[in-house]
Amino acid sequence: MDVLWNTRHLNLLALLRNHVADFNFGVRSGDWSLMLERFAADSELLVGESAAPFEGVGAIRSAYLDRPPDDEIVLLDAWETAAGVSGTYAWGREPDVAAGELQLTVVDG
Repeated sequence: MDVLWNTRHLNLLALLRNHVADFNFGVRSGDWSLMLERFAADSELLVGESAAPFEGVGAIRSAYLDRPPDDEIVLLDAWETAAGVSGTYAWGREPDVAAGELQLTVVDG
């Protein structure tokens, strides 16, 4: 039997898993550089529905340095989207309780 893998799908899921691992490293160490190095200069970070977006990687870096998260996240589920990859996450202190959704938009180049 021949099996054809959708490598774009596998790469996107790996991208999300790596993002979560780099986020968790940042929580433990205070070093967000691994996570932020994949962000485009004009990236936008939305946190919750009521917060204004952080626009640009510099603003995102400042947000993480000024008010760092105090808990790691656990990826509960992940799926490919037309724009990239998304996943449901939980906070480490309640690893079975969905807390939100991560959405990574992937831009080639």
